[in-house]
Amino acid sequence: MKKSQQKSVKELPPLNIDSQRIPPHSVFSEEYVLAVCMIERDAFNKIKEFLTEKMFYDSRHQVIYRAIESLTNQNKPVDLITVLKELDNQNETESIGGPKYLGYLSGKVSNLSYLMYHARLIKQKYQARELISLCDRTREMALDELSDMDELVEQTEQNLFDITLPNSPLQLASSVVRNLNEELHQNLEGTLDSNYVSTGYSELDKIVIGWGRSELIVVAGRPAMGKTTFVVSSALNIAIGKKVSTAIFSVEKDVKQLCNLMISNVCRISGENIKTGNLPPYEWGQLDYKIKELYDAPLFIDDTVGLSIRQIWTRSRRMVKERGVKIIFIDYLQLLRGSKENYANRYEEISDIIINLKRIARKLNVSIIVVSQLSRSNEEKTDYLSKKPKLSDLRDSGTIEEVADKVCLLYRPSFYKIEHDNKGKDTHGILDFIVAKNHDGKEGETSLFFQGEFCLIESLDLHNFIPEEPELPPIEPTPF
Repeated sequence: MKKSQQKSVKELPPLNIDSQRIPPHSVFSEEYVLAVCMIERDAFNKIKEFLTEKMFYDSRHQVIYRAIESLTNQNKPVDLITVLKELDNQNETESIGGPKYLGYLSGKVSNLSYLMYHARLIKQKYQARELISLCDRTREMALDELSDMDELVEQTEQNLFDITLPNSPLQLASSVVRNLNEELHQNLEGTLDSNYVSTGYSELDKIVIGWGRSELIVVAGRPAMGKTTFVVSSALNIAIGKKVSTAIFSVEKDVKQLCNLMISNVCRISGENIKTGNLPPYEWGQLDYKIKELYDAPLFIDDTVGLSIRQIWTRSRRMVKERGVKIIFIDYLQLLRGSKENYANRYEEISDIIINLKRIARKLNVSIIVVSQLSRSNEEKTDYLSKKPKLSDLRDSGTIEEVADKVCLLYRPSFYKIEHDNKGKDTHGILDFIVAKNHDGKEGETSLFFQGEFCLIESLDLHNFIPEEPELPPIEPTPF
């Protein structure tokens, strides 16, 4: 069947519900919640984050809820009189059955302690109705031979997740500002769970603060610049050093190859020796001692070949929900597939992937760090400064630069036989980490130390650290 003959999921048929089947709902819970909101001060503020107008089954209750919400947003008191006045202003009093119905609701409550229980029950009943609707519509589309099944699966996954997503109602700027002020004070006191995950490198944290939640970070470089080494080192710093649940989508290397690199990194044993198992006795001891750090690391790996952006979405969502993952590494962008089968060109596909990665980061409230290739535009240049990558060297799509929150570029001058930088400093083992774009902070550059044989990138301070010799006790004279 030709693609052009297939029916788009956007043409979903109208829902056909059996007239004998009553959709799930709880009239009592709806009445109870509205009554409490008109009696107890601040009751509405407790439920507004997860309960919305459309979740009420009875249309009268939707109207009343909307009136209560309007009063709250105007910072006006909420009670039987003010709600009735607001309904009059909206010409909705008669649509709910008049003032008598509000009086009826206010008499429904004798105990105010069950507000959250009934509010959550209303949400659950709404989700049940939405699931029934989604299943019925999906079934009809699946039975239609003209339907595009790939699109149907993708749209069904999206609709299913939308049903379970926290609500995102319009918010008053003033309330957000108050919350931010509280967070600032909590941060000062050290009691706030930060919105940033440390990069694992103190000198890099001074520039970017850390990897921000909901951010898409692109780390790009030419081949052999240390992109995979950065993924391994940074992920281990975060998972082992910071105890933060971390995931890696490794499209290029399988899980055994990646874990061998991790063993090499943690145990400081060359990758060649790890592969062959040809370790001298002292390295076996080092292996047995240090490898235990990996046993309890909250680090998860998916090495599926040719991952699509749809698979990234589904699996990331599961990792966040089931494993508490807060930061996701993807190695690397150019090996991913877009959400459609056919694109006009590669530029369009990469653009689609980048835009969707940013959406995933926002919806799941995680940091996503994706590795990307750079173009060959500066390969012919020979001096230290001209070889340094720039934003314009990003490969395949200008959308990368536009959509990413941060763009970081990797540069190892010694790889190009450039032995000194423009200040005359030795570049052996130096990795220049260039923060070329930082949407909510400063741009800058720092140097890290690269050790390819150990698949290791570490801070220069750590590499140059020489422990002080312990003071020895004075030697007592030997008596004769």
